[in-house]
Amino acid sequence: MKNRIIAAVIAFFVIVSATLVVLAFSLDPISLKKETFVFQYGEAIPQEVYEYANGSSEVLDLSTLDLTQVKADIGSYPASLTYYNKTYDFTIKIVDTTHPVAVLKQVQVNIEPHDTLTASDLVEVTDNSSFVAYFILEDGATSETQTFNEIGSYVENIVVIDASQNESAKLRIKIVVRYNNDIPTLTGVEDLEIYLGKDFDPYLGVKATDGKGNDITGNIVILKNDVDTQSIGVYTVIYKITNEQGNTIQVNRKVTVIENPGVLDSLDNRT
Repeated sequence: MKNRIIAAVIAFFVIVSATLVVLAFSLDPISLKKETFVFQYGEAIPQEVYEYANGSSEVLDLSTLDLTQVKADIGSYPASLTYYNKTYDFTIKIVDTTHPVAVLKQVQVNIEPHDTLTASDLVEVTDNSSFVAYFILEDGATSETQTFNEIGSYVENIVVIDASQNESAKLRIKIVVRYNNDIPTLTGVEDLEIYLGKDFDPYLGVKATDGKGNDITGNIVILKNDVDTQSIGVYTVIYKITNEQGNTIQVNRKVTVIENPGVLDSLDNRT
């Protein structure tokens, strides 16, 4: 009886051991986190195995990632990783669902009768892909250009659409159509880069005329100036000038505060 019990116990442990061995060989030490990985167009594609698979650090270190067929363009691409002699296939999908960010260069544009405006000339756009700017016409159709024949003031809507058909918010711009001999002008308001910590005078170099050659620089009004030269970033200055006839122009100026490379060089030399 005793021998039978011992034999039964031994048989039990043999069966358990065999089962564990079978499970050890049947279970993968590595597994994909998912079958398809989606990234935004323009986003860097991860190059590390652990971004795509689960497993111990030792297993992941012994795995090889193959992204040779993955391109930076919108689309779906095959990829794989290999651990020893086993290959795990997955898909990388590049999409573009980001809406363009568009701002008007000027909130009002002064032109003469029969002049043609191109929408893309009136906006600044931030987007990872190609884009087109359109005027939205009264019937809901769109056009890249628009001709204004009659004297008067018009409020137009502009929209930017990128290659993936993502749309920006609509922008409202005022178009003043008249013979422009008496339209004031602003000069010296080009976009500017300045070094961190430097002084910024929004009036420096900025001049205005009344459209007949008379200097009216003293009438310049700054509607907005959020420039902080103590912080790296992109800021806006908005200028407005009105002449005696009541004609007004308004210009947005982008001021970018950047790190001074000379300061970095001097710190590097000190170390």
